[in-house]
Amino acid sequence: MMAVTSSRQNIFRLASPHRSSSCQPGIQHTNLQALKRKTPPATTCSDHCRAGQELCYLCMQRALKNFPIDLSENRRIKEEENEQILHQYQQIKDQDTLFQQQCEMLAKREFNQKISAFNIGVAEAKKELKNSKCKASRNGYIFQRRLLTPPVFLKQQQYAQCLTKQIQEKKQREEKKKQDDEFLDRLEQVQLAEDLAVQRQHFQKEKQEQTEAYKKALDFQRKYKPRQLPASVPDSVEPIFGSSDSLGRTEEQKQEAYNLYNEQMKAAADRKRIAILNELYEQKTESDLLERNRKSLINEHKKRYENLQRIHKTLEEAWNDNVIMKQLKDYEENQYSKAGGLFLLDQCNKYRRCFQCKRRLSNSGQTNIWSNSFITTGTN
Repeated sequence: MMAVTSSRQNIFRLASPHRSSSCQPGIQHTNLQALKRKTPPATTCSDHCRAGQELCYLCMQRALKNFPIDLSENRRIKEEENEQILHQYQQIKDQDTLFQQQCEMLAKREFNQKISAFNIGVAEAKKELKNSKCKASRNGYIFQRRLLTPPVFLKQQQYAQCLTKQIQEKKQREEKKKQDDEFLDRLEQVQLAEDLAVQRQHFQKEKQEQTEAYKKALDFQRKYKPRQLPASVPDSVEPIFGSSDSLGRTEEQKQEAYNLYNEQMKAAADRKRIAILNELYEQKTESDLLERNRKSLINEHKKRYENLQRIHKTLEEAWNDNVIMKQLKDYEENQYSKAGGLFLLDQCNKYRRCFQCKRRLSNSGQTNIWSNSFITTGTN
């Protein structure tokens, strides 16, 4: 534990911010070297070779004042110190973990020893108890004032009486149930007999009524039996057929014949009207079909014409675009021929500017903002 404490103290000493002053001499030495190694005054831009342009006055002064400082050595030293501190911390952490594991193992070992000792003691106690049971004799007790045990046959008589009583009760229940079933069967038979008698009476009554109805019908037919046809008479002045009919019967027959004629005429007219309506419906259906075909044909011609117009318009637009592109191309060629065949970079050589700030070389701090702005007020 003392080693762990000392190592932790060392880590805290290394990680404390007051110890960082050890790095200051290295940093100061590096800064001094960087100050000694100042860059020579830059008279040209780093990309001078690309456009042939020099630096302006401001960029040149800025380049003279700027000098690089190398901090890589300080960064490397600091990283090494951090790695060393981390390594020491990891070692301390591993030692603590190992110590905890050892403590847990010792505690577990002691607990197992206690359990083993307890089990051994229990086993020995059981063994001693078992051996003592075999050797020792049991102590008996005699009750002097205890009553005599009653004989067995008394209880047997009680059990026999109870069983006999249960058997008798069971027989009585069975007999009563049997009597009830027989009574219900007889009652059902009586009800069935009564139902059959009622049905038989009803059937006989219906049969008698039907017989009487047949008898009445036969009597009526016999009473109002039509006469036989008269004998054939070659020359008769009076009407032969219908002479026996009464006047009311003749009028009734005429009315029936007239009604039948009207119904037949009405049915014929209905059939004719239905046929005409069907024909008209078919004509209308055919006319609708023809009209629909005519409209579809017109729409098809219209779509075809619109498609042709669209294609024609597209071709005209494409032709106009090609003409405009050709004119632009001719204009560009004309401008190129007027420029003397120089490219853009070649033309930039005429206008020398600083590559860094993109200003003219004679610039010495001027700005493009006007110092005096004259505003002309307007009238509302």
